[in-house]
Amino acid sequence: MWFKKSPEKLLESESPFDAVFGLTDRLRKKKDFSTYTNAERMLWCLDVLYMESENGSIEQYAANSSGDLFEETRNHLDVIKAVKAREALDELDKLLNGKMRSSRSDRIEAISTARSLDELGFEKRTRELTESLDWEEIFSAAVDYLREHKDELI
Repeated sequence: MWFKKSPEKLLESESPFDAVFGLTDRLRKKKDFSTYTNAERMLWCLDVLYMESENGSIEQYAANSSGDLFEETRNHLDVIKAVKAREALDELDKLLNGKMRSSRSDRIEAISTARSLDELGFEKRTRELTESLDWEEIFSAAVDYLREHKDELI
């Protein structure tokens, strides 16, 4: 069973998705985010971005509390050199007039404003940004990083 595998075994998975999802499921047992190591925080931030964007779109990420992790997620994307994903988040921030670093209510207001100015254009652009997230590439880069920092994983 994958959830009983050690971090080392999960990082040996052929699929970066299996590795990331298996490691993230192990993390869920650790309830306090403030106790996560840097590697665990990176894993969590990427997983949250993945879940929100795959469940809805990158707009959903911005509108939910997950967007509170925006700056940290951008930093982690820099560390693993996921340039296209970082650029997608930067573009999202531009679409929302720099509000991604603001409170959730400010982000929701920025989304509402952007939609009212150009509903179809905003929706089209957020869909394009969502589709630009190459999860195979992002998760592969994350797994490479995590292999080097496996001592930080539970």
